[in-house]
Amino acid sequence: MGLFDDVYFHCPECGEIVETQSKAGECSLSTYWEDSVPVEIGVDLEGEHVYCAGCFNSFIIETEEPIARVRLKLRERE
Repeated sequence: MGLFDDVYFHCPECGEIVETQSKAGECSLSTYWEDSVPVEIGVDLEGEHVYCAGCFNSFIIETEEPIARVRLKLRERE
């Protein structure tokens, strides 16, 4: 069993709290709300399906804004 971070949303239909987990990023058992999710967790969760226990609707997680791109490079191993 590994570490993870929790992300909470308010259901757009009934207002119930919907929870999901991510293993991206630091995985330090942190808690995030839908309006303050780190980019790496947002990338990990985008497209995931979640279900609301209050109204039994299913939803797909998506970003409200395009996720920023990161420039990568290769570095020689030491």
